[in-house]
Amino acid sequence: MKRINNEEVIKQKETPDRQRRLALAALLTVSVSPVFAVSENEVPLLIWQLTDNLNQALPTKPSIQRVVDYLRIKSGIRLHLHAYPWNRALKLANEGSAPIWGLSQTPDRLQRFVFSHPIFETNVWMLVSKSQTSAISNLASLAGKRVSIFHGVSYGAEFDAAKNTLFKVEEDSDNLGARMAKLIAGRCDVMLHSNHAKTAEQVVTELSDYGYDANQLRVIPNPLLSESVCIAILKEKAASFPFAELNLAIDVGRHTGEIERLLRD
Repeated sequence: MKRINNEEVIKQKETPDRQRRLALAALLTVSVSPVFAVSENEVPLLIWQLTDNLNQALPTKPSIQRVVDYLRIKSGIRLHLHAYPWNRALKLANEGSAPIWGLSQTPDRLQRFVFSHPIFETNVWMLVSKSQTSAISNLASLAGKRVSIFHGVSYGAEFDAAKNTLFKVEEDSDNLGARMAKLIAGRCDVMLHSNHAKTAEQVVTELSDYGYDANQLRVIPNPLLSESVCIAILKEKAASFPFAELNLAIDVGRHTGEIERLLRD
């Protein structure tokens, strides 16, 4: 009878599931910053925190939370959202403290981060004052305009190449209400707002909770551009992150339409 030594027994126990658990443990041991309070085997996921008109933190949109919950269940990765103002979240991601949700892909970031497969696409919508008479539809039409964006946000390489050359960018706070008030007051010409909404009417419905005034503002019917929403992690930390499981869950969710349904419901 063949004798099985201890080394062979250990190898037999190295199942894919066990390997995945070990990888998650390594990720938590190596990359999780002390700023996060996480329970055993949880993986913190940085996300942008919006604020209301009183600068109080708002909860993550239910649709986004549902998608994260879906990915956690399907991938087996115990993702747990940690919301911060965008600059703080970006700083933590750049330090390798945790993966981050919704980081735009720019040439510089593609050099430093590894990105998941696209989870869904988001549209960048343009808001203008109702008194705005010039036609606005694309980047070229923003020439000479003052454009309000969230501080620290990128809308991709094409937008970054045009900002502060073709048009002037004004980086504002995470407060949607304050930004709309700035637009109404005429202190900027265009306000950009990222949203999964498919129509301008859906954008108006969402912004109504933040003080949107239909008598003074309008949403341009077509989005300025679209970009993919991904999860990204610093390259130095990527080897210990289970991207294969995450990407499989994303691909299945997109193929079956489940992610799109979760965004709608």
